[in-house]
Formats: sequence, structure tokens, C-alpha cells
Amino acid sequence: MENILNSLYEAEKLLEVALEEYRSFVADKSNSLEERWQLFLKFEKYLPVSGWVVEFSTLKNNRFFDNYFDTFQFEKFETVSLANLPDVALERGLVGLDVESLKEDILASGYSSFVYDW
Repeated sequence: MENILNSLYEAEKLLEVALEEYRSFVADKSNSLEERWQLFLKFEKYLPVSGWVVEFSTLKNNRFFDNYFDTFQFEKFETVSLANLPDVALERGLVGLDVESLKEDILASGYSSFVYDW
């Protein structure tokens, strides 16, 4: 049993180092948005879920965005995946949405999703 515990502790340490590198890479704007977004999509499960609504200036500045319920029909206490938000925004007709800026906002938030608590 001690071998298993030692192996798991070591794996946990390695994972924490890898996650710190991941968060750093995704936040670093000197890396291409495409690379950072693809990495975010692949490993978003390791980012925290915000218990509060995460607001993005890119959405708030779009004249076709009212709020998350009216624009996207998210239900109260629904967990909203940020990875899907750009596609959902386009599907909901946010005309002129700057998708790259929205992705930058999402990456800067440090979250994978949020709970729609309104």
C-alpha cells in the first residue's frame, strides 16, 4: 500500500506542476490565440468552476446582448461551459461579435465554466 500512496503523491505533484504550466501558457498572450484556445478546450476540466456569473466586456459591449437569460436562455443554477460560449453566442445571433476578443476574455478569466445564479 505504501508504494501506491507514494506513486499517487508523486503523480499529484507532477499534475500540479503541469497545471501551473498550462495556466501560465493559456494566460500568456505572446502565444497564439489558436494554440491557447485549443489547449483550453482540451484541458478545461482542470480549471475551476465559478460559483458566480462571469461577465465579459466583449459580450456587454455587444448591442445584441441583454443578459445571459434573455440572450442565451440559460436557466438559473445551470452550469455554463465557457468553451461553448463563443459558438452559442454566434448561434444566438450576436451580430458583429468579436469572437477572438471573447476567447481572450474567457482565457483571462481562469475558469472553465460558471454557475448561472441569477
